[in-house]
Parts: sequence; C-alpha cells; structure tokens
Amino acid sequence: MDGWDMELGFKLPLPIGPEVRLFGGYYSYDNPFGDDVDGLKARLEIKTGPYLALDAEIFEDETLNGSDFFVGARLQIPLSRDLSWNKFVDGLVSMEHRSLDERMRSEMVQRDVRIQSSESDWQENLAKRAVDVQSTVSTRTSKHSKTTVKSVQDGTPGEKTKITLADKITFVDKDNAADTSQDGTNEHPYGDDKGGIQKAVDNAGENTTIFVYEAGGQVNGISQDSSDMGGVYDEQVTMRPGQIITSEIIFSGHPTQTSYATVNRPLIKPSTVTYDKKYDTGWEIFEYAAAVTMPENSALQRMAVETSQDKTSAVWVQPQLGSGSVRIDRSVLRTSGPDADGLTAELDNASLENLTVSGSTISTTGEYAHGIGLWKENNASLNSLNVSGSTISTAGYYAHGISTDISSSSLGSLNVSETFISTTGDYAHGMSAYIYSSILDSLNVNDTSISTAGEGGYGISTALSQANLGSLNVNVVNISTSGEFARGLHTNIWESNLDSLSITDSTISTANDWATALDISAYSSSGSSILDNLSISNNSIVTTGQGASGLHMDLTSYGGSVYWGNLNVAGNSISTASDYASALWMTSWASASEGGSLIVGSLTIAENTLNAVGDLAGGVDLFFGKSTNPMNPNPIDSIFRLDSQAIQDNAITAQGTFAYGIRINGSSIVLPSPAFNAAALEAGNTIEVSGPGAEKVTINP
Repeated sequence: MDGWDMELGFKLPLPIGPEVRLFGGYYSYDNPFGDDVDGLKARLEIKTGPYLALDAEIFEDETLNGSDFFVGARLQIPLSRDLSWNKFVDGLVSMEHRSLDERMRSEMVQRDVRIQSSESDWQENLAKRAVDVQSTVSTRTSKHSKTTVKSVQDGTPGEKTKITLADKITFVDKDNAADTSQDGTNEHPYGDDKGGIQKAVDNAGENTTIFVYEAGGQVNGISQDSSDMGGVYDEQVTMRPGQIITSEIIFSGHPTQTSYATVNRPLIKPSTVTYDKKYDTGWEIFEYAAAVTMPENSALQRMAVETSQDKTSAVWVQPQLGSGSVRIDRSVLRTSGPDADGLTAELDNASLENLTVSGSTISTTGEYAHGIGLWKENNASLNSLNVSGSTISTAGYYAHGISTDISSSSLGSLNVSETFISTTGDYAHGMSAYIYSSILDSLNVNDTSISTAGEGGYGISTALSQANLGSLNVNVVNISTSGEFARGLHTNIWESNLDSLSITDSTISTANDWATALDISAYSSSGSSILDNLSISNNSIVTTGQGASGLHMDLTSYGGSVYWGNLNVAGNSISTASDYASALWMTSWASASEGGSLIVGSLTIAENTLNAVGDLAGGVDLFFGKSTNPMNPNPIDSIFRLDSQAIQDNAITAQGTFAYGIRINGSSIVLPSPAFNAAALEAGNTIEVSGPGAEKVTINP
C-alpha cells in the first residue's frame, strides 16, 4: 500500500543509568480494497549499553490490527577483532551514554513488525468486462469477408438486437445450395450439396474459423449440447493448420445470450471415402482413410463425424509442420467396420505438442476398431495425450478403448480423467499402452470407470520392452472385467525401467476363471528389469472364478536381473471366491544355470483384509523357485535376495479344503536366510482358516 510512516523521538536527559528514549508517530496508507489504514503510535526504547536494547510500542488502528502493542529485545553482536568476553559483557550492562558519533555508526533502522494480509471484497476489472470477439477473431484469420451480423432476441418482447459475432469467419450452410453468390460470409454461406465444408476450408486458409450450420435447422443463440441430428454433410474434409470447425461461437455484450450455436451438432458423414493414407506394419501395408483429417493447431468443436467404411477413421490426426496441438471438444465420433478407429493419430518421424479430447463421445463397431488409436514410431514425439470428461465404447475383437503403441519414440504423458470406457469383445482392452524402445514419462488415470466384456479383455494394460516409464498412477478408478483370462490391470516389464507404480483408492473386480484383478510382472533374459517403487493401497478388489487371484506379482529371470525396490501392499480389501484363487500371490522364478538374479529391496504386506473361499485358496501365497538346464556345462547359480520384509497386521480368512492363511514355498533359497518365521507370521496377523487340511501358516522348506 502506498503511504507514509513517520516517527519523532528524544532521549531523556538522565545523568546516570541506561539511555532512555521516547518516540511518538503517525502512519497513513491508502488501501485500494477497503478503508485506509492510519493511526497513532508511541514507543519506549531502553539501551543498557551499545549491544543490548529493550523496547515497547503501542499503536492503534481499527481497520487493520485494532489497538495493539508489542515488546521486544534486540541484541547486537559486533564481530570486531578486539572484542573480548569482558568487553562484550560490559557492552550489555554499561551505563555510559554513547556519543553522537557512536550512535551514528551503530544505530540500526527500526522496521515496522506489523505485516498483515487480508481478503478484500470481490473486485471487478471493468476493462475486462467486454470482450471484442470481432477483433479477437480477426487477428486469427486472413480472409476478408463481410461483417457478420445476426439478429437475435435481446429479452425485450418484439425487439431484436443486431450483434456482431465476429468478422472474417467463414460460414457453411447446406440449405444455401441454390445461392449463386456464395462467398463464405454469413449473408452468403457456402452451401454446395457436396463439398461445402471443404470449400470453406480451402478458401478460408490457415488459422481461420469455419462455422457450420445444421442442415434444415436453426440457430437459437444459446449453447446446447444436444443430439447430432443437425443434418448430414456428405463429404470428406481435410483441414488446414490452425483451423477450427465449429457449430458454436462464444460472444459477449448481449443482455441475455452468450453464444451463437446450432440446436444440434452438424454431422459430417461421407458416403464414400478415398483411401489416401498408408500405414506400414513391417510385413504389410494398410491403406486407410478418414472422414476428417486434422493437422497441427486445428480443432473440432461441437461437431459429429461418422463413417461406415472399413479401415476408415472418423478423424485422423496428421501433422504437417511438425509442431502444435490438436483438440476435439464436445464432439461425437462414430465408426462401424473393421480397423475403423474413432480417432487415429499416426506420427511417423513427426512431432505434436498436445492431443486433447474433452467432453466427447466416441463409439466404434468392428474388429481392431479402437476408440482412440495413437501410433508413434521412428523418433516421433508427443508431449501429452489428454482425455477428459468423455465416453468411449468399442465392440469387436481386439477393439481397445484407448490404444497407444510407441516404438523408438517418446510420449510425455498419457492422462485420462473423468471418463467412461467400455469394450465388448475378446481381447478388447479398455486402455493399452505398448512401449518399445521408447520413453513414456507418466501414465495417469484418475476418476475414471473402465469395463470390459470378453475373453482376455484387460481394463488397463501396459507393456514395456527395453523402454522407460516414469510413473504409472491409477487413482479413484473403477475397473470391472468379465471373461476368462481377463485382467483388471496388467503391467508387463521386459528388460525395462518403471520408476513407480501406484494404485490407490480404486475398485477392481473380475468375473470368470483365471481372471486376475491386478497382474504385475517383470522378466529378464540378459538385461535388467527394474521397478523402483510399487504401492498398492486402500483398494477394494473382488474376483470370482477358478484361479482368479486378487493380486498377482511375478518376477522371472532367465539369466538377467530383476529388481523391485520398495513393494508396499497396505490397507486393501481383497476377496476371492473359487478354487486355486489367492488373494495375494507372488511368484519368483530364476534359471539356476544361467545366473539370474531376483532382488526385492523391501516387501511390506500390512493392514489388509484378505478373504479367500475355495479349495486350495488362500490369503498370502509366496513362491520362490529355481530351474536348471542340464545342457549347460558351466552352470552359474542364481541369486534370490529379500533385503527386508514385513507381513503384519493383516486380517486373513480362508475357507476350503487345504485352504491356507499364509503359504511360502522355496524360502530356503532366499537370502538372508531364514527370511520368514512361521511363529512370527502367525502372531503378527489375525488368521482364521476352516476346512479339511486348512493351515494358518506353512513354510516349505
């Protein structure tokens, strides 16, 4: 705050004793968010010597502090060479008054200690009240069209107000096909029976906005996310860099309306498409096509796109200049046919900053038809793929909701939030991320629901091969699968690095034989697989099916090394309901003749509730094993090491023939030995078992 603070004082003329001074002052500050701050103040200062001072102050101000006071002491420690202890003590209690010269050289400026913060009332920046849409849009375009004016109801019965939506926007209206003066203005929009949107795209040029009217519809001036029955534009569209195709324009300045929008989304649905794209798989070249092709810095806003042709995506992202972002907002993408993705982004030796899908609905029908397919190879890069507030559904064999395939490239982050993903079909995953000789900084799934229905269908699947993944984070996610060999979440690390894997506050359920809720594995043959931190906490996990375990962790070495740093499973509720199903199952296997090594820094299984019902089912099942190769003339023994472990404070219930609370096999090969103690495990956990041959804790050998 601008203002001033003044103080005037004098030393009392005392012949002996300490220096005593009295001060009086006044302060005044201009407060732009309320009453000004001002008031009187008085201060007393007592210096017993050159090094010690005592002071007290009283001040009044109703606005900021109210009347208040403070007392204090100040100690000055001189760092001169000739300072001795006796001289320092004399400086604390000396009664000699200092000369003017001493005071000028040693006196410090006294700062005001009252530092306050306060919250003002709501303040409006009047300069920001009106947004000039016309000038804003005109800076983004090179087209010179007529001034765009539209009459809309302003709230007064019988009266309308002309509002300038924006200048230099290109307009398309299929109902205007008979107009011979089509020039892309709102007065004469492009209206060809076929090719109206593409004509607008070509004539408008880069960095422009194309507004599409719904055929046979109207504009009501109020944004409505209604259906996509806004008429059909039968054409294939290839956009230019920087272009936006939309059915809504946001504006300000009208007393009752904030947007100019169609009632329904206009629909781009070509009856036939030209195959103009190729994808080389290494053993086969596929020809592809798209209803809409989007380059960098383009956006599709509040539109609908549909195709019914094989190998034809609704939208294809294909950068031309090598930088920029692509955005799809509040749109509907639909395809029906094999290999027909809703959204395909194929980056080969290309770069893109961000690919964002928000508030949209994507649905596909057909084998290998993904909702979103991202393919990156040959040094391609993408900073982030962001999906939020959307619904994705697929139906077909191997048709994933979101499929990411990266080879010899990099992806900054894959972020999915507040999205519903459902798949129907064998081996159709909700999300998949396959990373080969590449880098993915982070994969984050939050507040999302994923369901799969089909054999081998995974909710979330990640596979790393000679790759690096910084972090995989799953938080507040609901995953449900139904099908044999399905997985709620599957992570496979093959001679790769994963810094951290965190699964928290989520619900995961599977319903069929050999369907595992959480399946995390690491393999190595000659190199190394590393998972530094694994944290699974506060989740609810339920499986129903023979051999359907709640959590399965697998470490396998065929000669290389597998290292898991900190493995923490805590605060979870895990229930299984069938034969051979373990609530928590960990397998470790190494080739004894190839010198494989398996190392776990720390293993913590604590405060979990584990329930298993079924023959040979149990709560915690740990297995350590070796295999030998008789053909190897120079066998090198493998290494099993568990630096620390804590299995404690768990509530375990197991019911069934030969059911078990905790079962550990092969512990004798684990260093340091003995790694586990049966009595300690039984005492440290609450274990209840029932059934013929059921045991609380078994360790073999």
